[in-house]
Amino acid sequence: MSTGRTPSIKQVCEKIIAQGGMISAVGGNIEDLTKANADPNTDRRGKQGKRRTRFEIDPERSEVIPSADGSIFADHTITNAGTLRARYYEAVEIAKADRRAWWFWRTCCRQLLDFPTKQPPARR
Repeated sequence: MSTGRTPSIKQVCEKIIAQGGMISAVGGNIEDLTKANADPNTDRRGKQGKRRTRFEIDPERSEVIPSADGSIFADHTITNAGTLRARYYEAVEIAKADRRAWWFWRTCCRQLLDFPTKQPPARR
């Protein structure tokens, strides 16, 4: 995708999915998360629900891989380029309303694709 031109949303989404997709991670105390995750009858609100998938960082390939003993707990994963594009267009609506949200989204995408990040313009 190194053509010197800004890639299309479709190309970006396909590249992100080709690299494993996006994972919404859950943060917090690992021991507490492990206990809650071990009980298939409770979710994060104490209600009956599904267990979270666990991941760990593969040090050789600098990527996240599924692992039963991993310290990263996924709340949600996106592994379909069409779904990711839909989420992008939802974010566009939010970004149109808030310039800070636009810079945040842009920086996240550029970091995921190993593109250089840019600084926001100075406030006037």
